[in-house]
Formats: sequence, structure tokens, C-alpha cells
Amino acid sequence: MLAATLVVLSGTGFLRYQDFSREHQRLAEITRDWEKTLREERQQFAELSAEQERLLELQAAGIDAPPASPTLTQLTVNLPQTMWVTHYSQNYDTADITLSAVRDESDLYNRIGETDHYRIVNLRKNRGYNDTITYFIKLRLKH
Repeated sequence: MLAATLVVLSGTGFLRYQDFSREHQRLAEITRDWEKTLREERQQFAELSAEQERLLELQAAGIDAPPASPTLTQLTVNLPQTMWVTHYSQNYDTADITLSAVRDESDLYNRIGETDHYRIVNLRKNRGYNDTITYFIKLRLKH
């Protein structure tokens, strides 16, 4: 009876040991994954911190070119639905824009006019071979 009890207890103990061993391996794997993720996140944080420092240096240098977003937003709100922006380039406080249109818009200058974000310096129109109209606009951006 004592021998049978010892066999059953040692078998139960061995099964518990195996369960513990499997659980320990699983937790060790989870820990390795978390540590890998932590290293990657720390590396990304260091890269972002370096980028933040560069951004602060640029801002401190006084480089204050007007952002393109307000200009394009204001411009596109005023455009007719038959017209779209095909090119935009900005050099500090001037912007060159190319618009394409399905038909001629004779009042384009008045439609896009002068806003809080820009004023028109030059507006040229060119008719394409397939009756599309291309407008070349130079804007002076406001700070």
C-alpha cells in the first residue's frame, strides 16, 4: 500500500513538474517577446527624440516658411468643381500652382482672389490641344 501511494504521489509530482516546466517555458517566451518589444520601443523613442531635437533647432533658427496646408485649403475651397490642382511647389513665401480645367473660367482671378493666406502675383492661362485649360498661378504667401 505504501509503495502504491509512493508511486501515485511520485507520478502526480512528476506530472505537476511537467506542467510547471511547460508554464515556465511559456512565461520565459512571453518575457523574451516583451523584452524585444521594449528594446524596439526604446530605440524608436530615441530616434523620435533626435527628430524632436532637430525640429526644435529648426524652429529656433527662425525658419518660418508659411505652411502649404492653409493656402491649398483656401485655394481649393474657392475653385470651381471643373478645376483641379495638378502641381504645387513652394519656395519660402512664394508658391507656384498649376490648375487644370475642363472649361474656361473667366472669373478665376476674382474667385480665388486675395485671402488671409496669399495674394496672386501672376495668373496665366493656356489652352490645351484637347480643349482643356491650364492655369499657371504664382502666389505670394502671407506669414
